[in-house]
Amino acid sequence: MTKNAYAIRIVRYLFTILFLFSVLSTASAQSPVAAFSMDVSTGCAPLTVNFTNTSSGANSFSWTFGNTNTSSLADPTTVYLTPGTYPVTLTATNTVTGLSSSITQNVIVVNDPIASFTASSVASCEDVNTICFTNTSANASTYAWDFGDGNTDTSANPCHTYTNPGTYTVKLVAFSQYGCSDISTQINYITIYAKPQVSFTSNIQSTCNLTDVFNFNSNITGATSWNWDFGDFTNSTLQNPSHSYAASGTYTVSLIATNTNGCTDTASYINYINIGSSLVPSFTVNDTGGCAPFAVNFDCTVANATSWSWNFGDGGTSTLQSPSYTYNSPGNYNITLTVTTQSGCNGSVTVPGFIVVDNLPVPSFTIAQDTGCSPFNVQFTNTSTGASTYNWDLGMTGATSTQTNPSYTYINPYTYSVSLTAYSPNGCSNTATYNNYITIYKPSATFTGAPLKGCPGMTVNFATSASQAGIVSWLWNFGDGSFSNLQNPSHIYSTVGNYNVWLIVTNSFGCKDTVYKGNYVRVYASPIAYVMPDTIKICQNVQQSFADPTLGSNSWLWNFGNGVTSTLQTPMISYPTPGIYTVTLNTSMAGGCTQSFNPYAIVNVIPYSPQPIISNYINRCKPYTINFSTTTPNVTAYNWNFGDGTSSGLPSPTHNFNTAGTYTVTLIVTIGSGCIDVMSTTVTVGHVNPIQFSGYTNCKGSPVQYIVQNPSQFTSWMWHFGDGTTSNQSPVNKIYNNAGSYNVSLITTDTYGCIDTFALASPVVVYDPIANFNVIGSSSGCLSAPVSFNN
Repeated sequence: MTKNAYAIRIVRYLFTILFLFSVLSTASAQSPVAAFSMDVSTGCAPLTVNFTNTSSGANSFSWTFGNTNTSSLADPTTVYLTPGTYPVTLTATNTVTGLSSSITQNVIVVNDPIASFTASSVASCEDVNTICFTNTSANASTYAWDFGDGNTDTSANPCHTYTNPGTYTVKLVAFSQYGCSDISTQINYITIYAKPQVSFTSNIQSTCNLTDVFNFNSNITGATSWNWDFGDFTNSTLQNPSHSYAASGTYTVSLIATNTNGCTDTASYINYINIGSSLVPSFTVNDTGGCAPFAVNFDCTVANATSWSWNFGDGGTSTLQSPSYTYNSPGNYNITLTVTTQSGCNGSVTVPGFIVVDNLPVPSFTIAQDTGCSPFNVQFTNTSTGASTYNWDLGMTGATSTQTNPSYTYINPYTYSVSLTAYSPNGCSNTATYNNYITIYKPSATFTGAPLKGCPGMTVNFATSASQAGIVSWLWNFGDGSFSNLQNPSHIYSTVGNYNVWLIVTNSFGCKDTVYKGNYVRVYASPIAYVMPDTIKICQNVQQSFADPTLGSNSWLWNFGNGVTSTLQTPMISYPTPGIYTVTLNTSMAGGCTQSFNPYAIVNVIPYSPQPIISNYINRCKPYTINFSTTTPNVTAYNWNFGDGTSSGLPSPTHNFNTAGTYTVTLIVTIGSGCIDVMSTTVTVGHVNPIQFSGYTNCKGSPVQYIVQNPSQFTSWMWHFGDGTTSNQSPVNKIYNNAGSYNVSLITTDTYGCIDTFALASPVVVYDPIANFNVIGSSSGCLSAPVSFNN
């Protein structure tokens, strides 16, 4: 071996030692630090926990979840099926250095709530059944009750009253603070018994013979006991008793009945039995007063009657028990009824003035004046006859009154119709309408003036609007102590100031209206003091605006010093040729005042040849690096904005974009000694997430389709389906054979050779449902018997 060869080997050996030392030094500097977070750390079983790995300096991970499951994924998911405290340990390893770091956090799975309850009573009657429930649930904080009759409650220990008889199933759902729930169902738990429907009859209700026997019949189904009160301090417990009364009088009969369930009901018939030495007939009517023709339905209420004789007070009669009769004339009528009963007890009664038939009321009213100026108050005087109440319609929407003599203020000009409906004491009504009865006038004062700005000596021409019909006089106040009564006057303003203008108009009915316009006319001093600004620096071919410095000018002549002129008040101009230019302005105002500004300004037009922004992509892969520049000459300052919240003042900055997307890059340049312009461009870096798939939730054995969007942007890709399988196809139909939660990712290589990893926002969840149920209680029974199922 030559000395040169030996020396070369020595050098190579030393270089290798140094390289390995550098690698080990770099690797040793990357000591791993294990860290992770959980989307939920406490909850009910089954509890699904998604872990997010936030470790640093590691490239290999080992998880133990405390439930016998493990994982080597960066961001795994596991499910806890039983309550308990589970230590979760993550070991993060740097496989280059062999160094590891571990961290342990606990997942707590709490006990599920247990719903249970009792009731103060499980059987009661429909009219007295307030039932209080005692909640004996465990591990719960909130509750939902279903009482079985369509009513619910969220109290811990509610009380409930059932309205209708029946058998009711009661349910209680108990919720824990973590959203877990349990349900307790007590089938046919509450029974509400119906009370008996008590009623009774008697063979007779009215007699003149004390020896008559009254036979009572209870007419009740399901009753087991009866308690009669005959109204004469005597009682009976028979179902259908007989009873005789010892004295004449009117007696109220009551019956209390109890059924087999202990529920009771009472029927009490007021003045049911009538016994007298002579009969006093009684009757009812549907109404005792009204307007002719007035139809009345009469009904004799004497029990056991065999004949009836009615006299209706106007010559009309009837022998029916319940006749109908119509009164065609107003008046007060006496009613006489004579009755004979089957026991031979006769009687007659006359009720004087019992039926009242009203005359039809006659509505009428007056007012003092039927025309006026807005606002116009009208006092109505009611002159109706035969009426006791009233309803006014005063012609405006919503303007009504029930007063006898109302008043109303009319605002809007119009001709109004007024209606009055008068009602008799028994409700007979009649309406009087006075059409086009009230007319309201209101002139409208409006005007314009021109010109409204100028210098002393300015003549302003005022004009009223075209809609001045009916106006006969005008009074102008010009605000400077001058007045006019012309319809369309002209006025000369001689003094500097701001002037308010009034106009008062009067129509042929004497109605007035006033309009006021503050600071309507403005008279300015001329000429004004003007200080020319510093030299205005603008860029060649860049627009510059110029503003009129005067107040009140109405004509302008600009000369921009390059042969261009303008008559606009605020013109825009650009100079195509660099140089120094003198700008002049001549103005004039209404009133004949003029002012010349020579010079108005000195403009320095700086040579400017803008060139577009050049975008040079240095690195198409993340971080996306682009160099920006422009060949625009004579730039003295640069202000770049890259559209991602960062900026630069360099002439040709190189910028890293950390996130894929499209950005608008803006450059503000300063040219020469002060010309400023803005230019911009857009750049697109990286790719948006190209994953397209058929859905986050799927059934075991059903395909999930995955597609790479915009495939022409990529040269290759690889799917990682989260179950250890991969694919380089698109589209690809993936079938998961096991239920679970799968984190799906896609690794792509684009046409620039950049490698990116994209992931779904959430795991793909695959379910394997198992259908099963059983029958609660007996699975056989009678027709219409309820059956409860448990899923």
